[in-house]
Amino acid sequence: MRIFGRGGDSGAVSTSNYEARKFGVKAGIPISLAKKLAPHAIFLPVNMELYHTISDDVMEILKEYSENLSRKV
Repeated sequence: MRIFGRGGDSGAVSTSNYEARKFGVKAGIPISLAKKLAPHAIFLPVNMELYHTISDDVMEILKEYSENLSRKV
């Protein structure tokens, strides 16, 4: 079972797999609660710099096909 979010007990869950969701772990809940709901889960850090780089690359590709793109920042 994999759960992504900030390290430690602070912050919120970014996403979780289907197995974790069976235990009530879902995006947006506090990590401290997620650890109580699924103490055997593996918590992985997010890499926001990599996410933004890939997102920018994808948006550039999509702009080749449509001028009507918007992005929530």
